[in-house]
Amino acid sequence: MQIEQGERMGNKFLEDFTSEVGGILLGAYTAEQDQAIVDWNIQRNQLKWDKQLEFNMLDEEIDEFFTAKALVDMMDAFVDTTFVLSGTVAKAKENDKIDEFKEIVTDLNLIEVMLKMYKIMTKEFNKRNRVEYKLFPEELLYEAFNIVIEANNQKLKVGKSGKVEKPEGFVKPEEKIYNAIKEFEWKMKGNNE
Repeated sequence: MQIEQGERMGNKFLEDFTSEVGGILLGAYTAEQDQAIVDWNIQRNQLKWDKQLEFNMLDEEIDEFFTAKALVDMMDAFVDTTFVLSGTVAKAKENDKIDEFKEIVTDLNLIEVMLKMYKIMTKEFNKRNRVEYKLFPEELLYEAFNIVIEANNQKLKVGKSGKVEKPEGFVKPEEKIYNAIKEFEWKMKGNNE
């Protein structure tokens, strides 16, 4: 009975967490993209759980965001954070490690941090384009997710640290994200060609 209640509380936490993060991402992140990320994790590490590794990977991506100077780097780090987070959620569920996942969320203040990242990214987009959007353009963020998923599909091997490594000749997503930004801005200014 106590295990069942704990399981329900763990599932409730995941539902609440997913809802909170989903509210940040809105329509820019789809179930198909999430499934592609889960499949990516299954193929590379069979959803093995390592709490410290998950914490470190999320912390690294968050740090990359807050040290980014350009919108393209912010978008890349934000999407990378979401990519890692999606895999972390899948691994926690698969290995019945919801309590450890809760600890990561709490220790990193993850919901508040992701919301702050989203707001900073939106503010940078607005400043760059002299607009006052309340929300980051979904279409552009959706495209960035697809670009990062495509780039990460080049990574095939798990290294000694447990992290999936970039192969020799890895093509970074930043150039494609930059081009997506430029194309979006071009269309935004009324150039629909």
